Amino acid sequence: MQRCEMTTTPPGRRWLWITWLTLAAILVGGCGGGGGDGQANAVRYTVRGVIEKLPAVDGPDHAIYIHHAAIPDYRNEAGEVVGMMSMVMPFPVADGVSLDGLAVGDPVEFTFTMQWQPHGHYEIVAIAELPTGTVIAF
Repeated sequence: MQRCEMTTTPPGRRWLWITWLTLAAILVGGCGGGGGDGQANAVRYTVRGVIEKLPAVDGPDHAIYIHHAAIPDYRNEAGEVVGMMSMVMPFPVADGVSLDGLAVGDPVEFTFTMQWQPHGHYEIVAIAELPTGTVIAF
C-alpha cells in the first residue's frame, strides 16, 4: 500500500494531496450510493488498477480499494485538468454493479463517475477483470 506523509510532500505536489483529501472527505462524508438526478452532469473516467481490498460484507466499509493507474485527464471541481497520481483509494460501488468473481490482486478495468455538484460524489459504475498477467502502469 502506498504511504506518504504530508510533512515531506514537496510544494509542487500539494495539489495532488488536496485532490486525494477531497475525494477521501467525500467518501467519509457519506456521499456514497445512488446517483440520483445529478448523474447527467457526472464526468466518467475509465481506469486500470489492481484490487487491494474487497468491500466488507458486514460493517461500515462497503468500498472496494483499488491501486489505480494515474488519471492524467482528471478534472477538479472548477473543471480544470489537474490529473491524479497513481494511488490506492476506496471507491463506493453503484447499485447493480457486481463484484462476483473478483479477488484481491486481480487486475481490473473500471469506470467511475465523479459528480462535484451539489455535494461531491464518486462511485464505480462498471468493473471488469483483466487477463491474469496484465501489466498496469503505476
